[in-house]
Amino acid sequence: MPVNVNQIPTIQEFEEYLELWRKFFVLDDVMYQKILSDLSLDVDPGKAYSYLIRFLELWGVRRAAVNISPIELSSRILELKAKLASMDKSILEIDLDQMGDEIKEIFKKISSIRNVGPTSASKILHLLKPQLFIMWDMDIAKTYRVKTSPTGYLEFLKRCQLILRSIIKECQDIGIKDPEQHLVKKFGKPLTKLLDEYNWLKTRKWLRRRIIELSREKKKNMFPNYLG
Repeated sequence: MPVNVNQIPTIQEFEEYLELWRKFFVLDDVMYQKILSDLSLDVDPGKAYSYLIRFLELWGVRRAAVNISPIELSSRILELKAKLASMDKSILEIDLDQMGDEIKEIFKKISSIRNVGPTSASKILHLLKPQLFIMWDMDIAKTYRVKTSPTGYLEFLKRCQLILRSIIKECQDIGIKDPEQHLVKKFGKPLTKLLDEYNWLKTRKWLRRRIIELSREKKKNMFPNYLG
């Protein structure tokens, strides 16, 4: 199923959501940047716990994360290390049709670890290969109208790729020579994470209500009009 044109944000809307994230999720970003700077594909049980499982605990899936075995997780990552290392293209560059079987296999093997599942698998894979894999959860999958399965995750990546390519093209059309570098430099994170932030905020109606309340309380226009 192709992405509906109404689901593709303009660069203005995209950046407004990213600015919103930057205002409210400062501590989340500190932790995220620390993990990206320290983590590699050489994940021993200690790193599996201190970086990956702790990230999951603090990133919305604590109930399942506390029961994940760091030994089992690190062992599975070691098993997949060569395949993950060979995936050296970004989400903008990769041929997802050509690499689809490998992506589905990797996602299946990570999500089948006891107490991991599809949401945590996407987060783990993103931290291991942040230029390619994109985080999701049940609400995001529902919004993208895909199943939380290996095939559904591949379809999700394809739709995310179309959205990011559309944003890049709009940037080029308005004269930004290197749109990816522009966005990465401006917000300090890979495109995959920026789209995750947009997706997450877009699917949280309760958060939008809170933001509107804060905006009214402070009596000034701190937030984008589309949130009203």
